This record gives sequence, C-alpha cells and structure tokens, in this order.
Amino acid sequence: MGRFHGTRGILFVLLLASIHFLPVAAAYGQAGDGGLNRRFKLFGGIGFPVGDFSESGTPEGGLAQAGFTVGAELCTEAAPHFELGAGAGFNLHSVDVSYFQNQYPGVRLDAGSWKLFWFTGLVGFDANVSDDVDFYGHGNFGLLFASTPDFTAYSGGSTGHANSVSGTSVGYGFNFGFIFNNRFDAGLRYLAGEPSFTINGISGKQSIAVFAVTFGYVFH
Repeated sequence: MGRFHGTRGILFVLLLASIHFLPVAAAYGQAGDGGLNRRFKLFGGIGFPVGDFSESGTPEGGLAQAGFTVGAELCTEAAPHFELGAGAGFNLHSVDVSYFQNQYPGVRLDAGSWKLFWFTGLVGFDANVSDDVDFYGHGNFGLLFASTPDFTAYSGGSTGHANSVSGTSVGYGFNFGFIFNNRFDAGLRYLAGEPSFTINGISGKQSIAVFAVTFGYVFH
C-alpha cells in the first residue's frame, strides 16, 4: 500500500512535542553593588495547539492534540528590572487521525507524535508586585526544529509506512507570569513558527503554534 501524505505534502496528522534539555549549570546570584541577579528556571506544563496546528478538517491542519511541554531558561538582569536571557523547550503532542480514518474507512491508521524543539533568546522585564511576588514578561525569538509524526496504514494484508521528516524555521513568541517567594513560578507562554518540510520531493510549510500553561522552580 502506498504512503499517505497531507495535501501540502507535509503534515496531516500532528503531535506537538516538547522535550527539552539545557545544560544544568545554573548560576543565580548577586552581581556587584547594583544588586543585579541571574536566575535559572526549570519548568513544565500543558501545551495547547492553536490555529491551523490543531485543525483536523482542513488541508492545512496539523491535527495536534493537547500535549506537554518542558524547558529551561537562564535570565540575567542587564539593568534594574530589564532582563536578557536564553531558553530551550520541548513540546510533544499526539495526533488525532479520526478525520483521515473517516476518509479511508477500509484502512486502519497509526500515527506517531509531533516533536518540537525551541531555542530562543529573550528580552523583557520584571517588577515587584509585593515582597513575595514578582511579575515578569518576555519576548522570545530564535529557532524551531520540528519533526512530523510518522504514519503506518494497514489494509487487508498490506502495510504502508511514511517516515517522520524534520524541518526548521524562525520561532517566536512571548511569555509572562509570576514568581512566588523567589522560588516558584507560574506562567503562560505562546510560541509559533512555520517550518518547511520535504516529502518525496514535495515541499510545503506547516503553521505551528502552541499556548502553554507552565509551572516551574527557580534556582538561586
């Protein structure tokens, strides 16, 4: 049996993946008389695909379902309440193949997962809400590395398989949240990109966007 491809030759089932690892060499502390500091944060949470990435009934749809995200950030106060830093994150999302299953009732489809790796710089601010609560906001800009799900189709005694392919693009977004007692973080983040993929000589792009609710721990 032949391989199955999306109308644009890239993604018709979508799992958003968020696995991330960053060297755990965290330095957090005071920097001279100015009292400026650095903080290293590990976080995890739930990622919700939005826009075309979550659609299942259109050719542009990624079919991604809610998944998880993990990541790390290192921020330095370049000036009072002004932060610069870098971060990395990973998203993992399973896909819903029911739309395509309905199109091919005599075929059973199995799908892998979307895997998304984000590497971004950040710039933003922090502000003291109270003695125990800080509020922060960051803009993010960098790279997105994405891997599509792989697909296996079964019909009668025949089996067809389409391997996962990878693509890259600019990645961008924002995040904001609160830090409690200088240790515990609760935040929201949005990241997006439009990587290009090539399958059997056919190239196309997939719009990817994820909104995540995260919780983390800040190291000093």
